[in-house]
Parts: sequence; structure tokens; C-alpha cells
Amino acid sequence: MSTEDQEITGVDPFVDDCGSPTDDGYLWKEIQACVLKNPGPCLEVEKQWGVMAGRKGSTTDFQLVPTERLKGIECPKIWSSTAADYWTAAQSRIPHYFKNPGTAGLGINSKQARRQDQLHIHMSHFAPEALRDLQGYDQQQKIPDVTKWAATVLPVRGFESETRNYRVMKSPNLSGNLFYALRHYVVGDDNKMQYQTMIVLPATHGFYILNSESSLHSGTDTCDHLLDCA
Repeated sequence: MSTEDQEITGVDPFVDDCGSPTDDGYLWKEIQACVLKNPGPCLEVEKQWGVMAGRKGSTTDFQLVPTERLKGIECPKIWSSTAADYWTAAQSRIPHYFKNPGTAGLGINSKQARRQDQLHIHMSHFAPEALRDLQGYDQQQKIPDVTKWAATVLPVRGFESETRNYRVMKSPNLSGNLFYALRHYVVGDDNKMQYQTMIVLPATHGFYILNSESSLHSGTDTCDHLLDCA
């Protein structure tokens, strides 16, 4: 369908990858209830997102959920120039929900690994071994900025010292849309975004940004190896 046809019919060209507001789905219905009842099933609600427990009653696993209909990492809307900065929003809530913010990270699963078809960023405790590995690489100056992210593949230990390979870069902040950075500097193909997982862990000055996928040698399509959100 051409752009002109879309304008005439009112068809949303992103509906297949992003979803429709009329869709069913547990998490999408939950965030809508949060907006209507404020906070409803959420712990807090803002215009663009709400925060709820990742597991019922959990004090170590939370998730930030957009109030806009967005299926997940495969939705092109989230890496556009006008997209909301969900990563910065999630990081800003870490001190509110964790007594020791330095023990918590952020993560998003691939389309294939997630349980819910509504975008959500996990806020959970991370495996201490992962941060030790990253700090060691950092001291050896092996972690670059975003321009060399795609080529920097490093083994990182997770829970129970299970090691997986991740593309790693370091950033002084989370602004500038991490989804765009992943699409532009690493993936290079809209259709391949669905296979990606992303994890953010705190660095002494800034953040370590990790990405992996099942097609990467010893890679993974889930953030569960590094974050306690399974």
C-alpha cells in the first residue's frame, strides 16, 4: 500500500509490528487500566508510561510500560526521532524502587523471548559477576563508544557464572534513544530488530550498554541471564 493510500484509508502502516489500540493482551490491558484509574494496577503512572511490579509482590523486579500501544522492540515507532525516551525514564525510577540503586539494571527481551506483547523495560537486580567482567574490560580500555559497538563482542558472566557473548559499548548517559542507536549502529535492518535483547548496567561514569541475539556466537535473545526478571 502506498503512503497516499494510507492517508486516504487511515491505515496505520506500523500496525503489524506495533499493534493496534484495540488489541487484546494482558499487559496492554493492564497499562490502559492504569491510565484510567491512576494508578490502578500500576505503582505510578505518568503521561507516557507506568511502572508496575514485574512479579506480583516483588520488591526486586519492576517494569516500565509505555501507555502507547507498542508491541515491543520490533516496533519502528520506538527508534524514530520523535519517540519517547523510555530508557532514561526507567533509569530515573531505579532510586525510587531499589534501596541500593547500584545493584539494579535495565533490560528488554527480544520478540521471541518475551511473554507479553506490550513493550516493557525490566528494572531488576543484576548478576554481580557481569559488572565485575565489564569493569575489568573497561579498565583494559576494551569497551568503546557507540561507533564501534557492533564490532565489540565480549563474554560476560551472568547468574551461576553462565557466560554469554554480548556486543558492548559505554555511554555517559541514556539520552539519544538507545533503540535508535541499536538500529543505526548495530542491526542495520528493521526486520532484524525483533531478534535483539538489550541490557543496561551502571558504570562508574555512565552506563554499559549490552546487546545480543541468538544468531551471535554464544549469544542470547533474552536479558534473563544478567537480570533477575525471569
